Amino acid sequence: MTNGQNIQEPVQTAPKKKSGALKWVLIGGCGCVLVIVILAGLFGGGIYWGLKKFNAMIDPTIGAHAQAILEGDIDKAYSYCSEEFKAGTDFQTYQAFVADYKEILTSPDRSFTNFEMKNNLMTVSGSVTTSDGSYYPITYDLIKKGDTWYIYNIRIGN
Repeated sequence: MTNGQNIQEPVQTAPKKKSGALKWVLIGGCGCVLVIVILAGLFGGGIYWGLKKFNAMIDPTIGAHAQAILEGDIDKAYSYCSEEFKAGTDFQTYQAFVADYKEILTSPDRSFTNFEMKNNLMTVSGSVTTSDGSYYPITYDLIKKGDTWYIYNIRIGN
């Protein structure tokens, strides 16, 4: 005491803790990551199911064409070609084409990643990898007659 006055020592208080700010940042960050993962899953799933449906639509033509060639039934393979294709490619020319490109046309390692559809015409393109590891771009032009797709044109390479 000095001069009759009480002097109190200052009381030190602990700094105030931020009430769970870090917790809310972590929860918010995890929430954002979760939303991104869900959206990516929906987007990826949509692409997967879209391509699956697309492949199911073209496989009765392209897959059956390849299977007929594998079985050596060139007449049956030719039957998957449109009348327009047949008008421009006689059977002997087609046979020679199949003989030259049999491994490419029948490779099970084919992937179609691009397609464009306009009315009753569809262009399907992708790639084929043969048993020796060679890679070939391939494009099929298909034409729809009734409920059936037929091969209108086949391009191998660029």
